[in-house]
Amino acid sequence: MSGQERVALAALLHDIGKFSQRVGNEQRWRHDAFTETFLHAFREKLGEAAEQIIALAASPHQQVTDRESLCVKLADWLASAERQRKEQPQISPERTALIAIQSQVQLTQSLRSPVYVPLRPLTLREDAFFPTEQSQVQPDDYGRAWDEFAEILRNLPSPVPFRVWLTLLQVFTHAIPSATPWEREPEKRTVPDISLFHHARLTSAIASCLAVASESELTTDDLLRLRDLLSQFEAPDFLERLKQEPIAQKPLCLLVRGDVAGIQSWLYRIARAEGEEHRHTAKRLRGRSFYLVLLTQAIAEWLCRKAQVPPCNIIFCGGGVFDVLLPASVEGQLKGWRKELDDWLLKEFQGDLQINMAWIPLTPADFYDFGSVIQRITAELERSKTRALAERLDKDGFWFHKSLTSADIATQRHLLTRRSRANNVSNKVNLEMFCGRRMKRITLFGHGMMQ
Repeated sequence: MSGQERVALAALLHDIGKFSQRVGNEQRWRHDAFTETFLHAFREKLGEAAEQIIALAASPHQQVTDRESLCVKLADWLASAERQRKEQPQISPERTALIAIQSQVQLTQSLRSPVYVPLRPLTLREDAFFPTEQSQVQPDDYGRAWDEFAEILRNLPSPVPFRVWLTLLQVFTHAIPSATPWEREPEKRTVPDISLFHHARLTSAIASCLAVASESELTTDDLLRLRDLLSQFEAPDFLERLKQEPIAQKPLCLLVRGDVAGIQSWLYRIARAEGEEHRHTAKRLRGRSFYLVLLTQAIAEWLCRKAQVPPCNIIFCGGGVFDVLLPASVEGQLKGWRKELDDWLLKEFQGDLQINMAWIPLTPADFYDFGSVIQRITAELERSKTRALAERLDKDGFWFHKSLTSADIATQRHLLTRRSRANNVSNKVNLEMFCGRRMKRITLFGHGMMQ
């Protein structure tokens, strides 16, 4: 296991003790003590690097100076920057329910009373998936969830791969608040609207990006200075100092957003209901929709593999859009990777589906004002959409340089007919679709040169 893999797994599991802590904590131990106990109990699931992972997982709660521990500690602080504090009733951690994010969205009307995510393992059952008005966790909910989690983990072969750890956390901690309003001081109480899973995943993603950076790109002294700065987050002037300190303006990672374009026309092209051969249109639409989900996920996973970061760095993926956190050091390679994607999509879909990509650097200060980050990446993506396939316009083979003869069209028709029969799709409609699209492209790219 490499150093980056150790850092990523330790960062993913650094707060797992908050889960077991809320099952029963008569001694009122801190959650970091429960994390250490859990990792020692399941040390064989961590592999040969178990001792190092256990030590790294404890680093957010200790004064550390080595590079790997600093990566985990700083990632935890930066991932916690999204937490919102406000005066609210004090609730113990084991009784606090996770506020559903939908009830926090405000458009034209004022916010209504919040709704809460039931503390259940992630399933598609209605009682586990939809928010309720029950504002407190039932006494036995944590115990049942923990017993099921521990039983599944105990029966898994050792060592447990990173992706399996990630999936286990998603299933069992998606409804557990990462932070709760337990503090005595009313103004310091945290709004419980971020799940333990999302906090752990983001911490691991940031730590992975920091661990990839070389000493020449991000020195250990830089990490130490950043540690000293972020440790003062309780100070009244912290945000102002964050804007002024040079180390807080140094890029740590990249936020990459991708948007698959052409979805609507590609998806609904089959929705023509005439003829016996056009039955089962609804099934075909669902099939294409599922294909688009897989395509978006595959592109995001491919980028993570290219950048040598774990799948937790996919921050969001859905609706043909993905957000991926990548190391700052790969910025010079992103244009080449986008070209590879353009080439593949153009070959597979003949321009019907394209990928628009944009990226911006993220500094430590950006994590404390993520609303402006979203605005920046959105604006950058809109600019990218105006330059779709721009890098290919002057490449050989992109334009038609000769007229297509009837023999060329016959050859293409023969190939398409064979493909249509193999896919059990109507030859007539596909040929009409092919000819319609091809004629349009010839007119556009070949200046009407067709014989």
